[in-house]
Amino acid sequence: MFTHISTDGSSITPVVRSRSELLTFNSFPIILKLLPRSRKRLIELLAKTGLEGPKPRLSSVLGEAKEWELRFLQSPVEILPTVDGQG
Repeated sequence: MFTHISTDGSSITPVVRSRSELLTFNSFPIILKLLPRSRKRLIELLAKTGLEGPKPRLSSVLGEAKEWELRFLQSPVEILPTVDGQG
């Protein structure tokens, strides 16, 4: 995994690539209009990061890097009961 080391050497941060589907972000323009400014900006940044992908220069280095994925507006496939069957 590729890591980023700060200029002063005090911190080492693992670099991960984002993975997302374009369909996840199709309804965002409608939803963003309804959100307060701070939340809107956060969602815009997450969407931008999710759709951008790694820079070409880093692609070869990030070959085995970890990935993260955001899945918005998902419906449950199945709702499982609690162990005692009450919930």
